[in-house]
Amino acid sequence: MYTAVRFGPLLLFGVHAGLLTDRYDHLKLLMVTQSVYIVSVGALAISAFSASPSLALLYGTVLVRGITLAIDNPLRRSVVRDLVPDAELTNAISINSTMHTVARFIGPALAGLVLVTLGAAWCFALNATSYVAVIVSLLLMDRRLLRFVPRVEAGPGQVIEGFRYAWRNRRIRRTLIMVTVLGVFVLNTWDVILPVYAQKTFAGDARLYGFLVSLMGFGAFAGGVAGMRLTVIRGSFFRWANALLAVSFAIVAFAPVLPAAFVGLGMLGAGATAFQIAAQSRLQLEAEDVMSGRILALYSVALVGVRPVGGMISGWLVDFADPRAAFLVPGVVCAVVALSLLLTRPAPARRAEVPEVLAATATAGDRADTEAAASAIVRGEATRAGGTTRRGM
Repeated sequence: MYTAVRFGPLLLFGVHAGLLTDRYDHLKLLMVTQSVYIVSVGALAISAFSASPSLALLYGTVLVRGITLAIDNPLRRSVVRDLVPDAELTNAISINSTMHTVARFIGPALAGLVLVTLGAAWCFALNATSYVAVIVSLLLMDRRLLRFVPRVEAGPGQVIEGFRYAWRNRRIRRTLIMVTVLGVFVLNTWDVILPVYAQKTFAGDARLYGFLVSLMGFGAFAGGVAGMRLTVIRGSFFRWANALLAVSFAIVAFAPVLPAAFVGLGMLGAGATAFQIAAQSRLQLEAEDVMSGRILALYSVALVGVRPVGGMISGWLVDFADPRAAFLVPGVVCAVVALSLLLTRPAPARRAEVPEVLAATATAGDRADTEAAASAIVRGEATRAGGTTRRGM
């Protein structure tokens, strides 16, 4: 129930929320989402400090955070894009993913310490305070150094146009399909399977489960660091990433002893992080500025919004078979994806033309720049800043 309330809005309305990223100033909109997070977590803190916490308030707050997540998830990715030229985008995404991994690794440990020493209410209070640092950072940014992004005025059919734009660009289309398949069957599976795997397969307890999660976190950190070396996103990288994931899942599924499972989980964390860095980089490099919000929203839906669906599938596999079989199924999916990428190598595709409606809906101050960019793309003469090379996939 909690997962559905938290991620359901992203799954249902994520693309519509991504349109806000194309319409409004990124930093101002990000300040709004962070402010909503402060208020929502602050409400939980007040409820926790009270004598009778409200379950209705808990679910209401989770729903508000879920709606905010639908806006905030693609928005944060767009801000990373605004900060650097295209030549440094992959590196910036890798650093961001590495920091996110470190936060997920350290945050629960600190929360556990606060929970034991001060109580749950203070966990919520400190969490609300942490968002202040984000707002201060946004206020200190020099807007003159950010990428110029033309804004799109409200108009009919813009969400549908986002889908059409994604489908017309072969690289974007194939990347989003691949992320959707892995999002449903692979990348959102271990949160459900791993606790049962630790308990039933190796007769472990919460300490073993925590150690297994830490190993995946260490592998994810290594994958993020390795992603910093990427300068060209080739189709072969996705084939090898899926092959690595397939081998990793197979090792975990058939591990006769714990050390083998340790190796497999470390590889799994590295492969998953490297794949996500490459996929996000490919989409951001391919999408035009006036469409980037909607494309990143599609990516967020395909990766994060489908988490309730992936969780249900994983839970069904664990109940129907056992944890080893539940880990083997995602490995088979990755092997099929890797094989399909190997057998269907398309010729390098042209980037999708910017639809005429975009030139008509851009704000008055940006319309001339948008029309010029669209004209250049149609002639096949437009190149992205920084000279980053793209290859067909």
